[in-house]
Amino acid sequence: MKSMFKFALQPLLDFRRRIEEKALTEYAGQVRRFETEKERLERLRHEKSLLARRFSEMQQGVMKAGDVATLFAYLGRVSSEERGQEDVVRKAAEELEEKRQNLLEAVKKRKAIEVLRDRQHEAYRQALVRKELRRLDEFGIEQHKRNEGKEGHHRL
Repeated sequence: MKSMFKFALQPLLDFRRRIEEKALTEYAGQVRRFETEKERLERLRHEKSLLARRFSEMQQGVMKAGDVATLFAYLGRVSSEERGQEDVVRKAAEELEEKRQNLLEAVKKRKAIEVLRDRQHEAYRQALVRKELRRLDEFGIEQHKRNEGKEGHHRL
């Protein structure tokens, strides 16, 4: 038996699905951005570590004032970039959390509509079953009446 169930709020459900897909796309994009910014921060930290090691090695030997000044200035610039990148990563993490919350809210709203649709579909299905049972009962009663009519006719 093919179901003729029509969900009145199907356009709303379709809309909620599109909103969820958009939120998922935005979340995925923000995840990529966050990871890229974290990697950049790690590269800066690695570079700073190498410079600090090089500075330490230079202290072991004879150091030229110009080399020390250049290295120190470069180390300062990398440290400044690192602090700036830490802010970028922190902001990217905040935006990621915001996108995650938006996605969760979109999923929750879509699921609420789907639960309503499923309940309405089940109620529709049960109504069809009740209708079919009533039809079968009526058919059985009619059949019983016919059989009794034939038996009463044969007794005479």
